[in-house]
Amino acid sequence: ETHILHKYDGDLYGHLLKVCIVGYLRPERNFESLDDLISAIQRDIEDAKKLLDNDEEKCQLQHSKFFQANHIENEKSASTHFKGENIKNGS
Repeated sequence: ETHILHKYDGDLYGHLLKVCIVGYLRPERNFESLDDLISAIQRDIEDAKKLLDNDEEKCQLQHSKFFQANHIENEKSASTHFKGENIKNGS
């Protein structure tokens, strides 16, 4: 599951949302109550913040080309190019 850590009051419908999985917090499990689920999510948020803030490599993700607006356009262009090459080569 994806959880947005920062407050976001906008509407995501119709927009591109990029998600980068950088770690694993806990396995899926059933909860006895809604309060148990809420507590687990709150612990997950705190654990995620600690991991992201304390790992220099993960802190640098905010500057990754993956999150740049034109990166997706470059990927589409490259994907189309490679598909065309594969057709020419009979792959």
